[in-house]
Amino acid sequence: MRHDKTGIDMFYFNLDENNNVVECEQKDWCDLYETKDGQERRRVGWDEINGFEVSTVFLGLDHGHGYTGRPLLFETMIFGKGELDNYQTRCSTWDEAVKMHQEAIELAKQGHYYEQVIKDVEPYGKIGEGKYMPWSPEIL
Repeated sequence: MRHDKTGIDMFYFNLDENNNVVECEQKDWCDLYETKDGQERRRVGWDEINGFEVSTVFLGLDHGHGYTGRPLLFETMIFGKGELDNYQTRCSTWDEAVKMHQEAIELAKQGHYYEQVIKDVEPYGKIGEGKYMPWSPEIL
């Protein structure tokens, strides 16, 4: 665990050569954002589908803020028009991020949520099953 200048506990993460998440020093995490190689390393996927941009990246900081059990280190977003604009979901591993990116591509192909708002991303479960969702500490 690291502490930032304000004394807040921080974990910094990077990816090894096999895309496994590893804890790292802050300076190594900064390289993900400050170097061209780091920026390319962070990208899991980017696609333009049906007028939407689907982007999945490695964040390197836990965006679950310790409330989700596993750190939420990858983010998929859809940018474009309508109800899918600013769609967002997060997960913990590279393999989950690849799956999450493909699911977002399918949503972009449909152009709307229609029958499915959120697919299962283990271990969170479906809405209404009393599981914790990755972006909310509340039980749905």
